[in-house]
Amino acid sequence: MSKSTQKQIDNVINNLLRFNKEPSSACVRKRLKFLDLTKIDIEHHIDVLYQQGKINDRPNIEKDALKCLRAFYGRQRAKEKLKDSQYNAMQIEQVLDSVYKDVDEYQLAKKCKKEKFGLGQPENDEHHSQIVFYLQKLGHKMPTIMKLLQER
Repeated sequence: MSKSTQKQIDNVINNLLRFNKEPSSACVRKRLKFLDLTKIDIEHHIDVLYQQGKINDRPNIEKDALKCLRAFYGRQRAKEKLKDSQYNAMQIEQVLDSVYKDVDEYQLAKKCKKEKFGLGQPENDEHHSQIVFYLQKLGHKMPTIMKLLQER
């Protein structure tokens, strides 16, 4: 560990938990950074708090997942984006399950295509490839994309 002692770390965590029963991981990271800890040490303490159920990122994850849905991201791309935000993987899965449970992937991909390329069919092979690449980049599954492009 860096210059901070375990007692200082425990005091910061306990004070944080006293005033905020379920802080977000971002809040804990912010407080632990003041102690001049390494990133590995900070992540270790956050992992312990996750395991104890004392950190709740669900509201933040849900907000970000809904942004992904509004941006027409497929579930897989949303999952990747949320993992980049350093949220807990189990909480990400739980929130994505609830946010994407009633989402029709085909309709989502269709809206995405309409927004970017319009309703018409691809004009040529290059245009077809652009649509496929774009939809894949946003996390839509290939069978869904092919079904969408075969529709007349």
